Amino acid sequence: MNQGRPTACVGRILTRYKEKCEELHTVSFMVFKLVLNEDDGSVMQHVQLKNIKDEALFVGTNHSVSVLASNFPKCQLNSIYYTDDWIDFGDMRLPIPH
Repeated sequence: MNQGRPTACVGRILTRYKEKCEELHTVSFMVFKLVLNEDDGSVMQHVQLKNIKDEALFVGTNHSVSVLASNFPKCQLNSIYYTDDWIDFGDMRLPIPH
């Protein structure tokens, strides 16, 4: 969460697509507000949020951004938009390295 808003950490909850399958699918998210030390900027505490109110989070493998959803009519309040961790090559799917 940016532009003077609290800094956040987003955790993705994954589950296997099928039993004994390596493919994982996102089932939910956990969002934490990071309480920072004013002196050195280190993380002092993670506070789990129940909702993100007027925020919309765009979560990707390499970059994420937060916007005020009320500034974007097509964005829903309290929403997370995300991409998956897989590149699809026909019948072969490869995990994207983190």
